[in-house]
Amino acid sequence: MTYTSLKTVAGWLTRRPRLTVSTLLVGWSLAIVLLYNGPFWRASIGFLAPEETGQWLAISLFGLALAALQVLVFMPVSSLRTVKPLLLVLTVSSAAANYFSTQLGTYFDVAMLTNLLETDLHESSQLITGKLAGWLLLTGLLPALALWRIEVVTAPRERRQRVFTSVAAVAVLALGLLDSLQSFSPLMRNHKELRYLITPGNLLVALPRALAGQAEKLTTSRTPIGLDAKLPAPSKDELPRLVVLVVGETQRAANWQLNGYPRPTTPELAARNDLFSFTDVSSCGTSTAVSLPCMFSRQRRSDYSASSARGEHNLVDVIAHAGVGVEWIDNQSGCKGACRDVETDRIASDRYPKLCARGECYDEVLVRDLVEELGEPSHRGNQLLVMHMMGSHGPAYYRRYPQQSAPFTPDCRTDELSHCSQQEIINAYDNSIAYSDRVLNQLIETLSADRHHQTALIYVSDHGESLGEMGLYLHGLPYFMAPQEQTKVPMFYWFSEGFKKYSRLDSDCFRRAQHQPASHDNLFHTLLGAFQINTELYQPAYDLIGSCRSPD
Repeated sequence: MTYTSLKTVAGWLTRRPRLTVSTLLVGWSLAIVLLYNGPFWRASIGFLAPEETGQWLAISLFGLALAALQVLVFMPVSSLRTVKPLLLVLTVSSAAANYFSTQLGTYFDVAMLTNLLETDLHESSQLITGKLAGWLLLTGLLPALALWRIEVVTAPRERRQRVFTSVAAVAVLALGLLDSLQSFSPLMRNHKELRYLITPGNLLVALPRALAGQAEKLTTSRTPIGLDAKLPAPSKDELPRLVVLVVGETQRAANWQLNGYPRPTTPELAARNDLFSFTDVSSCGTSTAVSLPCMFSRQRRSDYSASSARGEHNLVDVIAHAGVGVEWIDNQSGCKGACRDVETDRIASDRYPKLCARGECYDEVLVRDLVEELGEPSHRGNQLLVMHMMGSHGPAYYRRYPQQSAPFTPDCRTDELSHCSQQEIINAYDNSIAYSDRVLNQLIETLSADRHHQTALIYVSDHGESLGEMGLYLHGLPYFMAPQEQTKVPMFYWFSEGFKKYSRLDSDCFRRAQHQPASHDNLFHTLLGAFQINTELYQPAYDLIGSCRSPD
């Protein structure tokens, strides 16, 4: 190759492409629709019948309509100065969304983005894997670098070109929607979840609402409720009550031995004859950010509004109004606003160094904390302790239990689930439940030894988890389409003999109730009933304990 030829090639490689705003925007929109929406197209094609005459044409025209819509949305805010920064941010965020939708089956709605915003740095770091980094490099950073090299220039008749491009986009949008209406209109109506796979539209619609919710948490004043709450006068020789409410994390009912799972995931609890395990319990949401505030709200899942719940006191506040000492003990990433006005103890990793590593602690720290709590004379009155477990939080299930406490092997020992077989993932998940079983049994034994209270322990998980069924992993799907693996959760009750006696609990009745449907909706009224708190908020029909209380 001659020197002149080399010089020509070098010049071609170093030459910066020169595009107008309109041309760049059109090209980028087509590329995003085609290359960054694989999960949407696969799901759509799965529901449609492409072999039928005209279906591929309808799919193609719908894709053009999506690209045209993006051109119309972004054209008003695109200029020589803004178009590249805008498209750079959208490209990288679209690449990230595409990764999670492709690899984990994630749907990006308001609840999912709220969950991401409320995840702390340590927790979110477990989602940052080598595969994600490689994906972002190839589909995010390299395209962004190519975008940055483009020189955006002014067209000879800039205004006319922008108007022409916008008019053409309107025409393509109208034509595409009209031609594909027969196929995509019923599809989008019957499968509303598909809208949460359209990138970057899913992010642009959900993110402002999620951010508004976060701002509302910081600025909204809370209206007191249940100010009439009162404890009954204790009878002679009656000890104060101590109820420990353990909020599990990411444990699904399907993998609990107590619920009929064939593996011994809860051997210590199963060996007890004093538990009441409910077998058909529905969660309020499919993520901690939704379920936790919801289960402590007086609202039911059917009419739950996050905004309304943020604007008023909740269950722990009402119980505190009655004169019960309330403390929230957290071995998780926070209470999502549920413990805003009560005493909170977030367990630090340096407090129990033998049980903590890599910035997080095994759930046995909750047992240590309970022993310390019971040893303090200031905790001898009526008490509610809410313990928020680390439980089975994924994807790093193997970090939730000591390696020597792994009855099911081989277990997936990496944050990158795609590097493990489905059975290895299930083994790691089941190991985390087996470890929770040990912790919960230790909590019960600790309460059994307490001689200063009538004691009770209630356990319920916040939501479930998908472990590869139907190609889905983790949790957070919109509730209306979420599988039972994400919405059915374990729940059990344990009572000391003193608690059962003074509560007049009919054990046979309560044992029969275990097989009736229950949900997070029951928690508000069941806890009020556990302390026998009198308030106009109390609804006996939702109190699982009260419905089995013997008459005086």
